[in-house]
Amino acid sequence: MKRLAGRYRLLEPLGEGGMAEVWKAHDERVDREVAVKLLYPHVHPAERQRFAREIQALSRLNHPGVVHIYDLGEEDGRTFFVMELVKGVPITEYCDRQNLTTRQRLELFIPVCNAVQHAHQK
Repeated sequence: MKRLAGRYRLLEPLGEGGMAEVWKAHDERVDREVAVKLLYPHVHPAERQRFAREIQALSRLNHPGVVHIYDLGEEDGRTFFVMELVKGVPITEYCDRQNLTTRQRLELFIPVCNAVQHAHQK
């Protein structure tokens, strides 16, 4: 099992995108489950630096709709950050499962918009 920074044990992949993969992990220092976003090795160094600056800014946010950022690091040339693990299903899947109306979906989306607005203001 892969470890990062000697304390994060990667448990299972949660998703992937163009720049990074996200893993469910266990933070052995404080005994909690977290999510780790690990940039791919091919990401340009300038992009890694921009990514690190954004994570540092996000770590200062305090809003119930924004995950908490716990750590930022680099290992084997790959930048990673550790954040709160949010369990659940994607909001679209939840809406479909609940057969929500358009109005109900929009009402559910308002807190998401508020969280994004908070982040943009900071």
